[in-house]
Order: sequence, then structure tokens, then C-alpha cells
Amino acid sequence: MTPERCYKQTKSILLMILSLLIVCSVTLTGATPPNSPRFFTLQQVVDLALQQSPASKNASNQRENAFWNFRNFKTSFRPSLNLNGNLPDFSSTNTPVTQPDGSVIFQSINYSQSSARLSLNQEIAATGATIYAATNLVRFDDFDRNTVAYNSSPFMIGFSQPVFGFNNKRWTKKIEPLRWEESQKSYNEQQEQISYTAAQLFFDLLSIQTDVDLSQSNLKNSLSNLEIAKQNKKLGKISENDFDRINLSVYNAKKALNRATMELKIAEFNLKSFIGSDQSEEVQLIMPLQIPQLKIDVQKALDQAHANRKEDPQLKRQLLEAERNTTQAKRNNGLTANLNVVYGLTNTGDHIGQLLNHPEAQKMVQLSFNIPVLDWGRSASSVKMAESKNELVKYEVNQQGQQFEREVIVQVEQFMLLYEQIETSQQADRVAENGYQIALKQYQNGSLGITNLNIALQEREQSRRDYINSLASFWKAYYRIRILTLYDFENNKTLRIADAEE
Repeated sequence: MTPERCYKQTKSILLMILSLLIVCSVTLTGATPPNSPRFFTLQQVVDLALQQSPASKNASNQRENAFWNFRNFKTSFRPSLNLNGNLPDFSSTNTPVTQPDGSVIFQSINYSQSSARLSLNQEIAATGATIYAATNLVRFDDFDRNTVAYNSSPFMIGFSQPVFGFNNKRWTKKIEPLRWEESQKSYNEQQEQISYTAAQLFFDLLSIQTDVDLSQSNLKNSLSNLEIAKQNKKLGKISENDFDRINLSVYNAKKALNRATMELKIAEFNLKSFIGSDQSEEVQLIMPLQIPQLKIDVQKALDQAHANRKEDPQLKRQLLEAERNTTQAKRNNGLTANLNVVYGLTNTGDHIGQLLNHPEAQKMVQLSFNIPVLDWGRSASSVKMAESKNELVKYEVNQQGQQFEREVIVQVEQFMLLYEQIETSQQADRVAENGYQIALKQYQNGSLGITNLNIALQEREQSRRDYINSLASFWKAYYRIRILTLYDFENNKTLRIADAEE
């Protein structure tokens, strides 16, 4: 073997080894070669939408906001410790002083008053009362006389109780937990709505990709038919009219391909934007031929919808809010009163040490009230208006509940009918594809006319689109049922119950 030949063989072996290493590296790392399409299944598209789509991030932000609103509500009924005061409150001014003979003179005053108050407050939702315990200290500095005075209430306890008034705290404690439950279930519903939208965009793109594939196949076959027609025209085996029709089919195939390609760009953009994918990435979708075989009981679907959906707490909340507004209108337009009671110890002195020596008792009881005497029927009309709105809300809630149940029932019944439609469409697609291939061979052999070939072509395209539409209808109905029930009938489990943090 010559050195030159040995060199060439060695070079070839090295190139083969390098190629194998590159292929193995790509396979092991899961990377894809540059400019190669990335294949997606329906489930992968749905998972990406749930993980990184703007809609998913927005739903998470709304859920977090609802959580902090509920957290804020719960903390409002817990004790609060507050420290407030003035350090210092200095004043230097002239003030009018009335003399014993009735005359007025202006006297200069210079003083500073500092104060601090520490209080512990607790609201009682059941009655609307507020209970508090406090201690305070006041220091007064008179700079004109060089004197210092202290005043203190080492301990005081009191409460304020509305009487006959509207207790908003009691209603808030009933309504806010329902609003929190509603927000949790709304988040679960939003997640399923994202899955539904992702499936919808998936089939929009898949349908157009199918149109592109059909258009490319039709153009290829039309060009082949044109070449055959040119030969037949030279031999006088084809009329001028048939030749023109074959030539026209080529232009029509090109137009169809151009139109489908433009629509493909739009559909790709919409899908990538929704799932948060890179726009420069080429996407190729895999047709979801395997469909779950489900038998959904209507009553079970209704039970799961009532248990998992936001409608139940939402409708209860609306009824409570209407009842609250009616009660508020009645209470605010009648006798209202407020009882304030305070008991404590107080003392004064020139030194802080004197404040704890023999403090005096401090007592206060106050009952304030308000009675509307004449309002020209305004109170009665506001109550009637609230009662009317309450009745309207009851009617609307009843209608919404019935409409929701009907939607669940209709969706389940339609879903069960889609199995037969998919099977029929799949068989029709196979028959149409086989018929077109036979017609194409017969035409190219000269035993079939161009008219019959075009008919077979149209049947093939329509059957393929019908099959894609049947699959799309099934999967969209599948995700629609998940939205309406928030239940996975395939695995028999509730969908994504968000953890409610109490």
C-alpha cells in the first residue's frame, strides 16, 4: 500500500470517527442540530403554556394578590399593639387672656408638651365592639416659669360598642372566606383555561401545517402531471382544453401553497407567543392520534363541578352581599347609638416617681345616639331599593346556577358523541387518500380524465381537514369539560387544588 493511499484511508477513518462522536454528543445531550424543527406533542404544548406562558404568570400574580388580601383580612381581627405620641410639641406665641374686669390682654407663652401612648386593641366581630387597654404619659414644660408637670394614666381599659347599628365586621367575616375560596378555584379554572387555549392554538397551527403539506403534495403531483401532459400533447393524445386545465392546476397549487405558508407564519406566531417560546425556533406539531377512552357520568360531572368550581362560593357570596346591603340600609336609617365605657387610673405630679403614688380612679360612660326624625321618605326608599336589589340578585343567582348546570350537561353529552365522529372521519380520510392515489396512478397511465382526478383531490383535501377538525373538536371538548368540572376523568382525581393557607 502506497503512503498516499494509506494517508487517505487514515483520513477517512478519522472523519468517520469524528462524525460518530458528533452524532453521539447530540444524542446524549438532547440537542438538536441548527435550523432543524422542534417537534411538539399536544401535551408538551399544554405543559409549556402552564409553565412559562404570560397567561400563567398573570394567573399566579392574581392568586398571590388574592392571598395577601385574605391574609390582611385575617390579621384585622387579631390584637394590635400601637405606640403613638408627640415628641415634642413646642409652642411660643401670644394668646388673649380675659381679665376679671372684662378686658383682654395678650400674654406671651412658651411651652412644650410631649406625650406617648401605648395601647392594645382587639376587635370583636360578633358584636362589632372594640376593646382596648392603654397606658399614657404626658410631660408639660413651661419655659416662662421654669416648671415641669407630668400627667399619666398608668392603666386604663375600655370598650366601644355600637348599639342597633350596622355591624360590617360580622358580614366581612362571612364574606371574605368565600371570596378567598372563590379566588383559589378561579386560579384552578384559569390553569385549565390556559390548557384549553393552548390546545386551540395547537390545532389551529396543525390544521394549517396539514394544508401546507397537502399543498406541497398537490404542487408536486401537478408538476408531474404537467410533464406527462406536455409529452401527451406532443403525441396528440390530449386536447388543448385539458392541457390548459392541467396547467391551471399547477398555478392553483402554487397559490394555495403561498396562502397556506402565509397563514402558517401567523399561526406559528400566535402559538409561540402564547406558550412563551422563541419566535426564531421552527415548530413541527405531532398529530395526537391516541385519544383517551372515557365514559363520563353526567351526575358525577355535576357533582364535581359544584365541588370544585368557583360558582358555588361565588353565588353564595353574591347572596350574602345582597343581604348585607339590605341589612345596612335598614340599620343606617333607624335608631343608632354607641356606648363607650372607660375605667382606669390617673395621677399628676412634678416628678415621674409621684405618678404611681395614690393614683385616682378614672371612669367614663357615654351613650351617644342618633334618631332620624324627618327625612321626607329617604330612609324608606333606600330600604325598598336595597330589598329590590336583593330579590334581583336572588333571581340572577338562581338563573346562573341553572345555566351552569345546563352547560355541564350539554358539554358531557356532546363529548360522548365525538368518539363516533372521530372514527368516521378517520375512515373517510383513509378511503379518500387511497382513492386519490389510485386516481393519480390511473390519470398518469392515461385511463382517467383530469376532471375525475380533481374530484379525487378535493375529496382527499376535504376528508383530511374533516379529520383534523374532528380531532380538534374532541380535544377542545376534553379540555372544556376539565374547565367546567376541574376534574380529571382520565385519572379520577381533582385538578390542581391550590393550597389554601389559613
